[in-house]
Amino acid sequence: MRKIKDVLRLRYELGLGQRQIARSCAIAQATVADYLKRAEAAGIGWPPPPDWDEARLERAVFGAPAPQPPKTGKALPDMAAVREQLQRHRDLTLQLIWEEYRQNNPDGCGYSYFCERYERWRRQQDVVLRQEHRPGEKLFVDWAGATIPIYGADGAIVRAPLFVSALGVSSYTYAELTSNQQMENWLKVQMHAFEFYGGCPRLWSPTTPRPASSKPAAMSRISTRPTRSSPPITAWPSCQRGPANHATRRRWKAPYKWCSVGS
Repeated sequence: MRKIKDVLRLRYELGLGQRQIARSCAIAQATVADYLKRAEAAGIGWPPPPDWDEARLERAVFGAPAPQPPKTGKALPDMAAVREQLQRHRDLTLQLIWEEYRQNNPDGCGYSYFCERYERWRRQQDVVLRQEHRPGEKLFVDWAGATIPIYGADGAIVRAPLFVSALGVSSYTYAELTSNQQMENWLKVQMHAFEFYGGCPRLWSPTTPRPASSKPAAMSRISTRPTRSSPPITAWPSCQRGPANHATRRRWKAPYKWCSVGS
């Protein structure tokens, strides 16, 4: 609140100079001069009307403040509805939801801010287990879930499974389409992934497909011996096969959650 009343009282009632008023009110001398000039221009002397408070005196000296235009915030989608859509449609991604949101709201927020708000909201909703990874230590491998249609020249449609692997720290991803999820292809795509990365991690965590194991409990133990569902590199002392995840296969998919396949 401006000290207009104090400035006018010290000037016209006590007769102080501008420098003395500035020291008494702890304001700049230029401010005192501006107050006095504006009060003189508005025809305001001392004492002001009894019913005038500081705010009323300020409006008389400086005029009514200009009305501020109403603030129109950017419309943001319902994050609960966003998560429900992601859970209902397995091929849906945040980018597709954001593109639909921007079509309906051209002045809406950008994609990075949209993802940041969703992740902030999701962390407040879910209890998560933080995983610590070291560079080159872990490789996560799995089938991506939904198959991808391949259209032949004769019009035939083949549903091809997508194999995806990702390093734990960098999320460096390798993906390959196969004709099926049988054992031969399961082993082949893992070897192709190791060739793509140019080496082998110390530990890789597969979600063992159903043809690979009939005893999940037995397959979930870490072993350095080659098995029916693991490549022969498990015989190497420096490489180990991590626990296979059968019932809770979604828990560790975070390393390549941002990987999406465009149409």
